[in-house]
Amino acid sequence: MWFRRSLAAAIVSLALVAAQPSPMNADYSIPSPLPPGPPGTLLRQRPLRDGAAIPGAARNLLLLYITRNPLGRRVAVSGTLAIPRGNPPPGGWPIVSWAHGTTGNAPKCAPSRDPIPNVEQRMLAEWLRAGYAVAQTDYEGEGTPGIHPYFDAVASTHDLTDIVRAARTIDPAIGRRWIVMGHSEGGTAAIAAAARAPSWAPHLDLVGAVAYAPASHIARSLQIMAQSTSASPILPLVAMMIEGIGLADPSIDLTRVLSPAALRHQPELQHRCAGALMRDLWWSATPTDRYFRHPLAIGPLLADFRRNDPGRLMPRVPLLLVQGSADKLVGPAATADLRAQICLLGGNVGLRSIPGGTHDSILQTAQPAVLQWVAARFAGAPAHSSCGDVP
Repeated sequence: MWFRRSLAAAIVSLALVAAQPSPMNADYSIPSPLPPGPPGTLLRQRPLRDGAAIPGAARNLLLLYITRNPLGRRVAVSGTLAIPRGNPPPGGWPIVSWAHGTTGNAPKCAPSRDPIPNVEQRMLAEWLRAGYAVAQTDYEGEGTPGIHPYFDAVASTHDLTDIVRAARTIDPAIGRRWIVMGHSEGGTAAIAAAARAPSWAPHLDLVGAVAYAPASHIARSLQIMAQSTSASPILPLVAMMIEGIGLADPSIDLTRVLSPAALRHQPELQHRCAGALMRDLWWSATPTDRYFRHPLAIGPLLADFRRNDPGRLMPRVPLLLVQGSADKLVGPAATADLRAQICLLGGNVGLRSIPGGTHDSILQTAQPAVLQWVAARFAGAPAHSSCGDVP
């Protein structure tokens, strides 16, 4: 499974991790109490001229907006918005809501804090040049203080949808039609939004979703991990998911799930980014079964991971899965199985396999095909489903 891959594969994935996040500052402070307003209410904005700013934009903005977390509480989330140059087409700029790959649960690890554009943001520059506004949520609990509900479908949907509402408040030239896209963790988040966003924001017109190498089958992986005597360099990623699911489900008591040693190290998730944790000796060398109190202790987690698995979410819009054949972090077999599951639910899903593509390289190598697929969705062309190809 994806978490059992080699250290070399884990290091490749670090291309998505910020080199050195910038310090906390007032831009990310949350008013207390939050002012009234529905999801998507804009709390703050300012020009963004360096760091995560996408080159070539007419305007780059750092913003803070209101959404609702999985428990129904109003929370503030940070993100960025890049607006194209020139005049918008009839109906306004189409907008991409981007879901980023794992950077870490700590607030300082948010992509909006990157000192220079990361690999995802450099890829998104081509979308900007093609005439799309680009919104990038940091996710709840990244950028702003709090716990990031990693792998929770409700949180992902709200974060990705409500930044589009906020963007349209900032610039009325941004239209109602949008597409959701994401990579790795963000690919899973994009599938969640494809299933839930049309109900959460029916006044917006979601035309499709693209998921690059989405994580899936986490419950199955967790069962194996709880009994494995081998170490895994990406144990921190699983720990982040467990922390996130623990926030979304108050019935989860991590003191009953995690070992005493794991509980001592768990607070590090709120202070260190993914790259540092994955290189840390304790996280990279500890046999994974020692992270848990007992294999049976994970029982309460399994139902939550199954409920949020992308293979159990029915997309309400056409979905394109993008997968590299040489991906060592999210294997092609896992994504093929995910496609089969969504097909059984009745979804319209296509799979674009990239020969030789790795976990990160597909962002660039699949770009022409994905641009064409997305343009067809905005043009109203029917999407071809590959479900007929599933045995």
